[in-house]
Amino acid sequence: MYANSHQFMDFNTGIRVESNESVTILHSGLQTVRNLGKALFSEPSPCHACGGPAKSRCSKCIIKYCSKKCQVADWKLRHKQECITAQNMARWRNFDWSSFDHYRPL
Repeated sequence: MYANSHQFMDFNTGIRVESNESVTILHSGLQTVRNLGKALFSEPSPCHACGGPAKSRCSKCIIKYCSKKCQVADWKLRHKQECITAQNMARWRNFDWSSFDHYRPL
């Protein structure tokens, strides 16, 4: 279930996936994922564009904004590319992570 390093027959090293049912590919770099995590899960959540007090949120994910103006500006700048990643991350907030407890080493 957990990702493990694997050396393939062509001598490349990578991650071998037996089943993709528990795999999510985030089409964002690590720094973007970290920044989205802060924006999604910090309380109180500031405006993702200017850092001011947030009053509304993206209708597809839970990234927050102080105004429609900031939301539109951020959409053009970066959120259009980040939104799908943010949606996946927002779903993880309500995920039952205890379902993986039997995979943890003791």
